[in-house]
Parts: sequence; C-alpha cells; structure tokens
Amino acid sequence: MNELVTEFERHGFIVVPSVVSRTQLIALADCCDSVEVSRAGTRDLLELKWCADMARSIRSNALIQSLLGSSKTAVQCTLFVKDSQRNWLVPLHRDYSIPLKAKIDSPNWPAWSIKQSIHFARPPEHVLEELIAVRVHLEDTDIQNGALQVVNGSHRSKANSGERVAHFVPGGGALIMRPLLLHASSKIKLGCRRVLHFVYGPSELPDGAEWANAV
Repeated sequence: MNELVTEFERHGFIVVPSVVSRTQLIALADCCDSVEVSRAGTRDLLELKWCADMARSIRSNALIQSLLGSSKTAVQCTLFVKDSQRNWLVPLHRDYSIPLKAKIDSPNWPAWSIKQSIHFARPPEHVLEELIAVRVHLEDTDIQNGALQVVNGSHRSKANSGERVAHFVPGGGALIMRPLLLHASSKIKLGCRRVLHFVYGPSELPDGAEWANAV
C-alpha cells in the first residue's frame, strides 16, 4: 500500500481496479439512470442520499483512506455521461474551482461563478493541493469510449502541455487523481461512458469560506 501512495504522489494519479462491488455497481447504475442529466453532466449529486452514502463507502476503502490523508470530506460529486446523444471532448486542463455555500469577500478567492445555482471560486493554492478526485467508472472505459488522458506528474509543474496517456479503468474501478493534474478526454467512438466524479477535501476552509455541501 505504501508503494501505491508513493506512486500516487509522484504521478498524480493511480488506477484502482475495484472500488465498488458488483452489487453496488448495479445499484449505482440504476441511481444514475434516474438522474436528469443536461449536456455533459450534473454537479450536485451529494444532495442525494444514495450518493452521500456512496461517498462514505468509498472513503472507507483502506487504500483510498491512505491516499486521502486529512482530506476526508466529500465535497462534490458530478455525474459525467458520454453517449450517442451527449458526445463531447474536454481539452487539456486542470480543475481549479470548488463549490461554496456563499460568496465571500476576499482577494484570496478569485474567479467567482455560478453553476447550477451553486457558487464556485478558485481557492488558495494550498487548498487545491489537498484535493483528491475519485472517478468511479460504471462501464469498462478505454480510448474507444472516452478514457481519461493524463499528463504524468503535471500536478507538480506549471506546464500547460505534455504527453497524454489514456488509461483503461474497469467498470467498478476508479481513477484517483489530483485535480491539479493536467487531464483531457476525447469523444467516444462507440458505446457509452458514465463516471461518478467524487471530490474530497479538507473539512475546514480558510477565510470563513464554507463548502456548499460536505459529507
């Protein structure tokens, strides 16, 4: 396990083949099918009991616990869906915004926006460096159906480009990553791809900021 933690910190991501059981995966698929998804996905799933319960279950995984460290609060879950009706690509980028309960007046928190009635802003750098995303895949995912492409180790640099590598993730498995890692994805060529993108962070935020939702 220590080797996996070291690998994660060096590369900025790891693939864990099994995070949810087959039974959980079937239940997750049913829950996701009941969610109304507009365009690429929806960001506010932590408000739903089944999603909050899954966030806690994922956090209880021994390996994931070792990666999370002090950032053990689930603060966001987004369902991303790619299929024949919603086929889109994502250019190379880093994730800088987090969901907050209300807007605060502080120069440490720029780039305010509202998405699905939720306030988002860019937090101080030390907060960004603590965040961890757990991307649970409902289907086997490879380059044919939009596997995530990452630039190895880019969470530790300021470069905006690099060699991309797409990583296979089996259904029920997860790609766990630092949101500061450069990542992208292509349009699907066949099949579909559903991903539950959980974000975990510190329970307390600086400057009086509060998470929009925390589990």
